[in-house]
Amino acid sequence: MVKNRFKLVIFDCDGVLVDSEPIINRIFAETLTEAGFPITYAEVTQKFIGKSLKTCLEIIEASYKKPLPKNFVELCKEREIAPLQQELQPVSGITEILEQITLPKCVASNSSHRHIQMVLKLTGLLDKFEIL
Repeated sequence: MVKNRFKLVIFDCDGVLVDSEPIINRIFAETLTEAGFPITYAEVTQKFIGKSLKTCLEIIEASYKKPLPKNFVELCKEREIAPLQQELQPVSGITEILEQITLPKCVASNSSHRHIQMVLKLTGLLDKFEIL
């Protein structure tokens, strides 16, 4: 009998469990454009992939040579909620995979704990992980 040498399975959130980035990037581009920082969805996905929000905001302010509105991040977060609720789905096949794994599992992400819990709850995946 082969003893399992693994003790834990760690999942990234975006792109592995859910894919909220297309929705968030779309809202980000729309909100930037409305605030006087015209940018397309394609430009957002190309310029900011893999970068932290802080870095993205710094790049935008440097590129446009003006500061973003003080409430910009809060406005984006507020505007993301409805589209995430309506459109977000688990990555194809991940629910079945999670149900088959008998080892302890957790989520690691650069996203906030609040965001992780929200997207996992919206997609029905939250109950696949123990919340500590």
